[in-house]
Amino acid sequence: MDSSGIALNGKKDGAWEYYTPISYKSRGEILTKDSVVKTIFYNLGKRISKEEYYGDTSENSAIKRKFFKTGDPITEEEFNKDTTGRRKAAYPKGPRGWQSYLTNNLNGQLSILVPNYKNLRDDRAPVTTSFIVGKDGSIDDVFIYHSAGYPFDNEAMRVIKNSGFWIPAQQHGHAVTYRQTQKIIFQAIRAHSDLD
Repeated sequence: MDSSGIALNGKKDGAWEYYTPISYKSRGEILTKDSVVKTIFYNLGKRISKEEYYGDTSENSAIKRKFFKTGDPITEEEFNKDTTGRRKAAYPKGPRGWQSYLTNNLNGQLSILVPNYKNLRDDRAPVTTSFIVGKDGSIDDVFIYHSAGYPFDNEAMRVIKNSGFWIPAQQHGHAVTYRQTQKIIFQAIRAHSDLD
């Protein structure tokens, strides 16, 4: 069954419900003589938003208003965003703020005493970190996924651990634990030792 509701004289009238192939409710509609007056959208059976139509709904000239489940009106842009309730964890000041934080807080030029450091490529030292953003936005379980060596790995871990609280990831409208990765490329300055 993909839908259920009442029909009068062959036209949908009153409340109708529509279902996904695995029987989750996907939307509900209130209709008057086959014209939609209100639509409520669901994700995995939970209400996520609604639309209301005012005016002559039979001629597509109705004014449409959309609402979050809280009852607050939303813009067309907000409504058209992903409605699955999923969102990745994010730095509070956005991608540019994150870039600025890294630029201002990383020691981007580390000196090393080993003349031919094995993980350097053209004096670049890429480090990939992995860390958890908790349900409360805290940073935890920081580790090196791809190492460039001791001084670079430690600096990458330090700056990630000190990045403060993040906006937690969400799934189905609830905060969830999220594993994040971040690649950082250091410019290495080779320090000369007396052994050269």
